[in-house]
Parts: sequence; C-alpha cells; structure tokens
Amino acid sequence: MVLVLIIGDLHIPYRTHDLPAKFKKLLVPGKIQQIICTGNVCDKDTYEYLRTIASDVVVARGDYDDNMAFPFSQVIAHPQLRIGVVHGHQCVPNGDLDSLNALARTMDVDVLINGHTHKFDATEFQGKFFLNPGSATGAWTGTSMGEQTPSFALMDIQGPVVVTYVYSLVEGEVRVGKVEYRKAIEPPKPVALNLTQGQASPREAQSLAPGNGCSMIIRTALSVPSRLLSMQFKRAISASAEPTAAKMASVIDNLLATVPTTASSGIAPTASSTTSALLPKRPGAPNPFFIPPAADPLLTLLACVIMRHGQKHKASRIITDTLAYLHSITLSPPLPILREAIDLVSPSVKVVTLRKPSKNVLSPRPLTERQRAKQAFKWILAESEKRPERSVTQRLAKELVGVLRGDSAALKKKEEVHRQAVVNR
Repeated sequence: MVLVLIIGDLHIPYRTHDLPAKFKKLLVPGKIQQIICTGNVCDKDTYEYLRTIASDVVVARGDYDDNMAFPFSQVIAHPQLRIGVVHGHQCVPNGDLDSLNALARTMDVDVLINGHTHKFDATEFQGKFFLNPGSATGAWTGTSMGEQTPSFALMDIQGPVVVTYVYSLVEGEVRVGKVEYRKAIEPPKPVALNLTQGQASPREAQSLAPGNGCSMIIRTALSVPSRLLSMQFKRAISASAEPTAAKMASVIDNLLATVPTTASSGIAPTASSTTSALLPKRPGAPNPFFIPPAADPLLTLLACVIMRHGQKHKASRIITDTLAYLHSITLSPPLPILREAIDLVSPSVKVVTLRKPSKNVLSPRPLTERQRAKQAFKWILAESEKRPERSVTQRLAKELVGVLRGDSAALKKKEEVHRQAVVNR
C-alpha cells in the first residue's frame, strides 16, 4: 500500500497567504510516502513545506510557476499502474475530457492527474482515471469571480486498485469523500505454437505432453477469434485426446483445402497467413508519429486561426503537415512540442484601452484558455512569416522549435504585454 498526497494550485503568496489551518493539522509527516503536485506552487517556501511532509515530491510546472526546473509533465511508474501528472493548462478548452484523454494516451498512463480548474473532479473515462484535486487554498481562478472550495486528495494505491479520498473545506468543516478506481487487467496472451513446421519445438513438446496443461492450450487456441477457425477445426482439435503441433497443422491444411479463393484479391489464404492470426502481436508497438485524433480541440482552434476564405480543409492539412515535419526534424512526438510552445507564448492577460472624458486609460483584463492559445498562435504565425523558408509548413515548424529554444520574437511580445499589465494594474 502506497499513500500519495495529491495537491495543487496553491498560488502562495500571490492569491492567498497560506494553506487552511485545518488542512495543515491533517498533513503531518511520517504518514505519506509521496506527494504529487499539479503545479502553481509559486514560492520556494511552500515547496520546502511539502518536502517536510514527504521527501518524494513530484511537481508539474504550472502557468504561474517561476521554477524552470519543474517539467510540464511527469510519469510515475508503480508496480501495476502508470500515473501521469500535468498542470492542465495545456488542454483547450479548460478541463476538456477529450483533450485530457488524448494527453493520457500520448503519455501512456492509466491515471492522469491534472489541475488548473481549481475544482475537484474524479472521472473514469474509456478505462482511464482522471483526477483533479482542486485548489488546496481555494485560490481565485483568474476567470471566475465566485469563491472556490479548498480541497486536496489522498490516493491509496493497492496494486491495480486506487482508492481516492477527497478532503474539502465546506463552511469551516472538513468533509471527506471516497472514489475507487480499478484498472482492468488484460487476460494472459495465448501460447504461440510453431504450427508451420512438421514437429514441435522442445518447449512446445513439453507443454503438449499429457498432464502439462495441454487442455489449457487447446482452450486458449479455441478462444482466439478468427474467420478461418471453423466449427470443423474446433471439433477436430477437441476430438484428439493428445494433440500435437504436427496434428494441429495438418488439421489447418485440410481446412484450407476447402476454403474458396478470395474474390477480391484472387489469392487463396495459406497456412502461414492462417496461423499468424493465432500468434500474439508484438506488445507496445508505438505509433511513430503520435498524430492526435481529428477531434483534438487545440488543433481545431489552430486550423480556424489559419483558415482563409472558409477553406478549413486546407488549414487542417497545413496543421497536419506541420506536425509531420516537426516530427521529422525533432524525432519526437510533435503534439507535446506544439502544446509546450503555445503554452510558453500564451499571455495571461490583455491590455485594453478605456476611453475617459479627458484621456485614454490602459486596463489589463484576464484571458480565457481559448483566448490565450489563440493569441499565442497568432504571434507564432506572424513571426513565422518572417522566416526565409518558402513552405508555410517549414516556417511554422521551425518557429515552434525556436520558441522552445527561447530565440523567438513571440516570447518578447508576451513579456511586453505582461509588462504593460503590471504597470497599468
């Protein structure tokens, strides 16, 4: 059993001064083995306080964290579980379940912990568990004017089972809720037999010997779904008291002799192609491009920014070609690079001009997640037009790489907007 503290969105000391006193009484050293923080720790003293509770502290960098040593995402491997942690500002729109699910598939995790919304949420979706502990201090979100409920979570990991206890401070009292998630365990894969040869290998001969689990192998072979495993093949195997690999191969060859030629291709199936359906596929084969699904909200937004004269299909093709070219020059998954580049350029506020009777006054206004991503991509797209490459795909991909290197002029535009906001706040 491993007890993990899930906490985040503290915003100390910018939006609040400290954790609630009743939460501090619960968070005592010696009981918690690990701390996972969804970001926005903000100051070093708060981070050191977390280290007094548990020495193992994992932090994902939030949009208000100044510590550049914190990565944007991390993966924690437990014996039967993989846990991913991100702040959540990478998802557009904010807290979108489809975006989180796409991110969880990219990170190849069973549990994805995220924050940024300052509201507790626990959802099981398509076999994965998504947990948002909320804000432990109840800090202001930056977009909503209502009060937030302070909350954090304790995760009890017992093999493939995760029991989550959520602690929330409601009307001065600590209330506790419970959520349980159980990872689906894949059934054992069938034993691969050398059916294309006339005799079994030594290991197969030992497994097929009487009393060594031969009936289990037969049941496993019969459970494999295949159009070519007819009832005739099943009865032939079941009728044999002591089947061998050679006898099973002979049954398949006799069955293939009765199979008609495929009309579409004109090629009759062979024994090697039939037996390959029984062999387990190589596990964990990654997708080399990591191209996200077509319904990704961020890519849809970027296509709308690029679109001209209503030609959205052309804009979508530019985005797809940019991701492919970005993969070819970095040899890395392109979508995390795109999200990180947009996150680095995204402004938190905009400066608007208010007309007064005597003069014009500059006033900062907070931006939503969609507005932040849209403005960031407009800046990146404008700077990419200044590059010498002829193709818009190459210019855009190299500008994204330039943002990660820190030499893009789009970063200076963000700093200028933030400077004006601070001066005129």
